[in-house]
Amino acid sequence: QRVIDSKKVRAGKGKMRNRRYTMRRGPLVVYNEDNGIVRAMRNIPGVETACVTRLNLLKVAPGGTLGRFVIWTESAFQQLN
Repeated sequence: QRVIDSKKVRAGKGKMRNRRYTMRRGPLVVYNEDNGIVRAMRNIPGVETACVTRLNLLKVAPGGTLGRFVIWTESAFQQLN
């Protein structure tokens, strides 16, 4: 709900360049094997998914700000070791 309510019109000329709206970031779901996780999370606004082997720093800490809520699957957490 917090992400849906944060949809605002962008300031500046980005509106003319097909970047009209800005939204807050929601949780990040990190998985090892995609068993339908990506399709399940695709329609929830603000929720992003990432494979543990292809983690991106800008997805984990958008804008260089630490503290994003990250949900790890068990297999992804074991893959880190």
